[in-house]
Amino acid sequence: MRLLMAVLIGLSLAWTSAAAGERDPEDLPDPAKVVEETANDIIRILRENRDELAEDPEHLYELVEEKMLPVFDIPYSTRLVMGRHGRDASPEQRQAFGEALYRFLVRNYAEGLLEYSDEDIEVRPVRGTPDPDRQRIRTTIVRPGASDVPVDYTMRYTDDGWKVFDVTIEGVSYVTNYRNSFDREIREQGLDAVIERLERRADRKAEELEESLEEREEENGEENGDDEGN
Repeated sequence: MRLLMAVLIGLSLAWTSAAAGERDPEDLPDPAKVVEETANDIIRILRENRDELAEDPEHLYELVEEKMLPVFDIPYSTRLVMGRHGRDASPEQRQAFGEALYRFLVRNYAEGLLEYSDEDIEVRPVRGTPDPDRQRIRTTIVRPGASDVPVDYTMRYTDDGWKVFDVTIEGVSYVTNYRNSFDREIREQGLDAVIERLERRADRKAEELEESLEEREEENGEENGDDEGN
């Protein structure tokens, strides 16, 4: 599941500078085509640079930050995730929460990239004129030897083009899931405590990723040694 979130959150690399309010919906770029082209580009990078990405977590972080998260509407998603707590929070708290969430996502998605195993993506075309305020793009993850997984992206057209603000995997919404989780934690512990815990989770994810890479390197070394012995 982490792989699906990692590969699929990064959607559009090609955006325009015109605001949605200045564009006729019929003149907007096709969001389904953007999803398909960018997802395929990410898959290509994963396949061609598998060894390099698996050797150094910094390469994975760079891939996430350069190819994925720039197209995810972090400020808007943060407001949705915080819900009513965002209205009561100070600007500093909202910024701190957004930055902590960003760091956590980078490390979480980077870890998911390690699980890539030749999945492909099928994107359904948009019927009719795309809605610049809320457009759902339906896709299917085709997994070799396993059941296909439905994934929906909810996008909106911004000054920077199409941006993703929610992802729904097998009926589970990313925004709704995090909002429900953080709502309970904020009510019980307070927003500052939740921000600190999210920062710790991001640090722990970074440590887990480094450990996973070291284990993979050791396993590859043992396999190479066995091959030479044979």
